[in-house]
Amino acid sequence: MASVEQAGDDACNRTGHNETGATWADADDLEILSWHGYLDTAIRAYHALNRTLHTAHALSLLDVILLDFLMRSPDGAARMGDLAQAVVLMPGRVTQQVRRLEGQGLLRRIASERDKRSVLAQITPAGRARMRLALRTYAGWVRVHYLDPLSRRQVTAIGDSCRRISTALRESGTPTGR
Repeated sequence: MASVEQAGDDACNRTGHNETGATWADADDLEILSWHGYLDTAIRAYHALNRTLHTAHALSLLDVILLDFLMRSPDGAARMGDLAQAVVLMPGRVTQQVRRLEGQGLLRRIASERDKRSVLAQITPAGRARMRLALRTYAGWVRVHYLDPLSRRQVTAIGDSCRRISTALRESGTPTGR
């Protein structure tokens, strides 16, 4: 499959057919190539960063995202439902992750002072210390594999595009729990 850049304006033939003959509703070759390029990159980046974090810190990318959310929350704590929304997972899956991280001493579950029925996850000092190291690895990986290969203009364009798509998905109420 050609790259999006190679496809250029020539690809805008509005056939809506990809190489397998499958029809994409009114999508031209450039649009199809763009989607496949994004999907391939997102999957590879997720798995590579996940593997790097696991090897270096025994944390998954999801663990780092959860702990980072808690580090940035007031008092280092958040309701379980807010965590689920932040990481776009079903509450049961977040509970499993929290239980695992709690077992490692990286966070603890506490009762909410405002609503005794609510349970909060709170990052521990050990969790903060582990995260400081993991975030260095995370930032280094992002620098080498995401930022450095692109120009400033390309980074801006990708960021703007992703924000636009993410905002539209949130506003449309598209289900996102996995």
